[in-house]
Amino acid sequence: MSGGAFTVREGQVRIPVWSSPSVRRGKTYERWEFKFHDPQLGRLRIRRATRRAAADEARKIALRIARAEFTVKGRQAADYAEADLIAARWGVSVAEAMREFDAARRARAVSPIVTKSTADIIAELLKELETDCGALYRRDLRLRLGRFEKEVRVPLAQLTGPALNDWLGALPVGARTRKNYRAAVGALVAFAKFRDYLPAKFAAFDDAARRRKKSKVKAGPASIEGKIISPEHLRILIRFMPRAALPGLLMGAFAGLRTSECLKVQWSDVDWEENLIRVPADTKTGERFVPVPANLRAWLEPLRGAGRMVKMGFSGWSQATARGVRKANEFLAREHSGERMRWKRNGLRHTAASCHALMNPNLAEVADQFGHSVKMLREVYRKAMKPSQAKAWFAIVPDAADKVIQLSIFEQSPGPRVVPAPAKAAGLG
Repeated sequence: MSGGAFTVREGQVRIPVWSSPSVRRGKTYERWEFKFHDPQLGRLRIRRATRRAAADEARKIALRIARAEFTVKGRQAADYAEADLIAARWGVSVAEAMREFDAARRARAVSPIVTKSTADIIAELLKELETDCGALYRRDLRLRLGRFEKEVRVPLAQLTGPALNDWLGALPVGARTRKNYRAAVGALVAFAKFRDYLPAKFAAFDDAARRRKKSKVKAGPASIEGKIISPEHLRILIRFMPRAALPGLLMGAFAGLRTSECLKVQWSDVDWEENLIRVPADTKTGERFVPVPANLRAWLEPLRGAGRMVKMGFSGWSQATARGVRKANEFLAREHSGERMRWKRNGLRHTAASCHALMNPNLAEVADQFGHSVKMLREVYRKAMKPSQAKAWFAIVPDAADKVIQLSIFEQSPGPRVVPAPAKAAGLG
């Protein structure tokens, strides 16, 4: 605004008026102008030749607007004022904005938003999943969403991204469990949008789920130390692992196979002459051949059979490992040990990679087997364990095959035939 500007006031209405130069036929004139928002015509600009004419016109308009505002009382006045501000950002009137909204709704054939409580939406979602999902998943979803509804205590439509993140951050759980809670809330939000209990552009969950840019931290031994399993704990876990899941545990621990790969490997994929396991093509990294260490062969030969080596799905594998860890901890408690075992996701594979990197001088072979770079193996995995621990790891064999310890861990010869021992003596009871 230039000098001489002033404001016309009528009640709560304020209209600033200012002067600006106008050039006509080479001569400069002063003119006065102001802007205001007309409910029917939108945002308008008024210009007058003199200050007095501009002031009189602005006062008439301000008085008209003020009178119109006082015809709406209470909450309606606040709603209209907010709507007027939003419409003004786009340079349209409230009426025009509502006409566009109505046309867009009709074009998309979207039904109006239905108000429903969070508990009712959760119940409807669980009922909808009865025919499509298993009982375990529905139970997990019911418990997580029940906790969400009980602790957040706001209608789902009023949920905000910061509020969701605060709730997730306050949960006394690990990162993996927190991620599962986030996924459960995401399923609830997606269902509510589908049923028109939330607007299609409801952004609270998207705002909360938006990943922050991760800081670039140089990988080091500390990045996998928490995922390393000790040889002592592996011995105990093998003893209490259900027999049906034992081949998967052994292949993950000594050959470094992923859980998804262990669940797909067939007994026919084991080449006993070459001491290799063929990983099927329909896995994460495709078909490849993995060496079989001598102690792994000693464990697998007595278990030889037909079909899949691990005859269960991922859910059964998760239950089997949980049962094995629970029994192992019961054993540790009976032995008056202060130690407790925790199942570490990808712990078998990380430990196997460290042990292979320490015991095999050819890091290029290990890199090809595990998909890591030689630099990663040298700077991270070789420093995550001690050589003595790696030797103890590959020295874990069935009681009836003690002679295998004397063989080279990476020997590719067929090796001795192991006579199956009784289940109790073999550490499988």
